[in-house]
Amino acid sequence: MSDRILHKITKASADLFCKLLGQPSNSNLKTQLHDKNIQIEQLEEQARALYRVISRIRASLELETIFRTATKETCKLLRVERIAVYRFNENWGGEFIYDFEFAEPGWDNIETLGKNLVWNDSYLQEHQGGRYRHNETLVVSDIYSAGLSRTR
Repeated sequence: MSDRILHKITKASADLFCKLLGQPSNSNLKTQLHDKNIQIEQLEEQARALYRVISRIRASLELETIFRTATKETCKLLRVERIAVYRFNENWGGEFIYDFEFAEPGWDNIETLGKNLVWNDSYLQEHQGGRYRHNETLVVSDIYSAGLSRTR
């Protein structure tokens, strides 16, 4: 018997034995290990990005520099094309702060949100902040179709 055939028989037997005992097979363990390695790499990347942000913030305590750095690094970290800072008012309305908007290269020609563009969300105002009141987040992939009302 060739080594190759013996290897296949051994692998199949081991997988069957694991299945009978209710244990994960070797291939399942390899897949899990691969997935965990990817998660570790992502966490390491996030840690490096956080370190870069903190280092740059420490270098300058100017609020403008902090916001510019945070939006740029967050954009890279989340692998998104665009990020902007939104400032809430006491009534849970608010505005996008144009000065701190960041767009990856290639998105520079896209219409900006506008400096201090008021973009009130009647739901947030009616529900006094909704999820944001409790520091929960919401990801919106398209602000124009998210049901927000736009006023100036």
